[in-house]
Amino acid sequence: MSFKQNVPSISALVTFEAAMRLRSFTAAARELGVSQAAVSRQVRLLEEDFGVPLFQRAHRAVIPTAAGMMLGGTLGEAFHQIRDVVESIRRPRESDTLTVGATLAQTQFWLLPRLPQFRALHPDLKIRVVSQDEMFDARDDLDVMIRFGVPPVAGGRTLASARDSVFPVCSPAFLAGIGGAATADALPHLPLIGSDAPDPSWIQWPDWFDAVGLGPATPRAVLQFNHYTDGIAAAIAGQGVALGWRLLLQEQLRAGLLVRVTDLVLQPQASYNILIPDRRAPCAAAHLFAEWLAGQFPPSDF
Repeated sequence: MSFKQNVPSISALVTFEAAMRLRSFTAAARELGVSQAAVSRQVRLLEEDFGVPLFQRAHRAVIPTAAGMMLGGTLGEAFHQIRDVVESIRRPRESDTLTVGATLAQTQFWLLPRLPQFRALHPDLKIRVVSQDEMFDARDDLDVMIRFGVPPVAGGRTLASARDSVFPVCSPAFLAGIGGAATADALPHLPLIGSDAPDPSWIQWPDWFDAVGLGPATPRAVLQFNHYTDGIAAAIAGQGVALGWRLLLQEQLRAGLLVRVTDLVLQPQASYNILIPDRRAPCAAAHLFAEWLAGQFPPSDF
């Protein structure tokens, strides 16, 4: 049986998706520019075709059945993808600059070391990187975002995620100065380096101590920075102990600029997520770059 013979009327499916999404025949009719009777007729034709009800009719409301929920979810995702492709094709060719948003640490420690590989593969594509620790909002004109949070993350479609682990790090010289390791009891009394967290999902020292069972920290001295990148620079310079994110700092750990202070580790539930923002139509370059970024994530070992 051909696709055309097996699939109901596309017009009826579009009508049903609108009624399902809006939970109202009247609102669906208004959105589609047709009468409420036309919406009701298209839905009834689908129900006759499937042989099952898609809605329960109630006073001034329509409630989707299990079959309706299943069909509506699939149609919503499919229509969303079709809309993205259509808008991507229609998008003006002169907009040839790909804008990527990430935090300062994500940019400096993870993205920038990898960009030369992508640019070698696609030398004609212009890339603009916007780095800020504050959450991006609808006013930011981004094609791709790297955002930390529990997926699915609001504000965009998550294409890939990678979890990380967090543990104390310091310079090799600092570690040697404290005898080559720190016990759990000694750790709170070391000079701890902190950084401000505009995003509440970031892990701070009190979060880490509580999560690994050491209780609140009572450090002998604290060095605080408004950017995580500066805190890591201070740790590399031997000024104390900072919280290290394994995925972000893998190059510094591999090069021996930073070493672990203890075996204690926190594995947050949140992940690094690659997103295509909902607020604008993605271009083909955005999908290309996002898929390449996803390939840079290591295989999950959590």
